[in-house]
Amino acid sequence: MRHRTWGSTVALCTLLVSFAAGTAWAQRPNKQSGAGSKPIKVEGAIKSIANNVITVSSGRDNTVQVMVAPTTNLAITGTAELGALAVGMNVDFTAELNKAGEIQDEIKELTLREATDASVKPGLYEPEDTSGKPLRAIKDGNHTYLVRAKVRTNKDGAITVAATGAPAIKLKLASDCAINCSFKNTRLASPGDGVFVEGKQVQPGQVIGDSVTIKMTMPYAPKGKGAAAKTPNEPSPFGSP
Repeated sequence: MRHRTWGSTVALCTLLVSFAAGTAWAQRPNKQSGAGSKPIKVEGAIKSIANNVITVSSGRDNTVQVMVAPTTNLAITGTAELGALAVGMNVDFTAELNKAGEIQDEIKELTLREATDASVKPGLYEPEDTSGKPLRAIKDGNHTYLVRAKVRTNKDGAITVAATGAPAIKLKLASDCAINCSFKNTRLASPGDGVFVEGKQVQPGQVIGDSVTIKMTMPYAPKGKGAAAKTPNEPSPFGSP
């Protein structure tokens, strides 16, 4: 017979205490037997975000509070304006480079990731890389690479990025370059964004997320950037609240 370890008990208590601090729902007594392990799916639009708790509007007068735990698989996707390529942000793109690190053709598509994303390892990779190991150095001649880099400068549309094993790279973006976002931080989401949750209900109206997928309904831009800031341009991908 297995017994719960002291470490797992402490972890569970910490998670529930954290939830209680973030939402008044947790102050209600749980009258449902086994509610903590009840699988549930929630679909709707973000009403508000407070710390690690997302309030989701999933229908008329119906809201659910979702906790994003350290173990939650969180994915935030959308598009971004050129001004979002701020110094320190991570970018991924595929391009042909020569030995000097000069891009040979305009970039048609680029993915933006937050500066704090620890899963990003800047460097040059083979185009279909699955190993996660960057090349040690740029090759002689012209070659196509998957480039994972950090933005070094962005001044008047002139952008340079830094990747391990390569000289500073000056981006050559096509006028219609698609800038996509792939974030893992709830602070980069906004009310109105669409959300789909798979998780466990701890009591009515309260869910701990196993998987939280957010689709931004407005182009991402750093807060306070005026014209580049988010502006409504489409309904929630998962339906209106």
